[in-house]
Amino acid sequence: MDEDSDTRKINSGFLRDHNYATEADIISTVEFNSSGELLATGDKGGRVVVFQREQESKSQPQRRGEYNVYSTFQSHEPEFDYLKSLEIEEKINKIKWLPQQNAAYFLLSTNGKVKG
Repeated sequence: MDEDSDTRKINSGFLRDHNYATEADIISTVEFNSSGELLATGDKGGRVVVFQREQESKSQPQRRGEYNVYSTFQSHEPEFDYLKSLEIEEKINKIKWLPQQNAAYFLLSTNGKVKG
């Protein structure tokens, strides 16, 4: 399944369950880390939400594979480049997890600024 269809599925499920969603709440990118333990989503409002996979439990096998919110942060704000008279939107275009070197996790996110 391609990345765009995955994003559409997540967005349609979210919008179906939440009538108050705005354009900024639409997920624009999704990326798992190399182990699959963490999932990061970026949205059109410049926010990144990181989910962590629920640990498997023998007492509750139906919870296997669930992800819970681990962290949320504002990655990008709307800006205006006055030298180029260019508005830079906050939408997250891509998230990339960096290789893990120690116990810390790092990711990069990018918005729509292009060099011209």
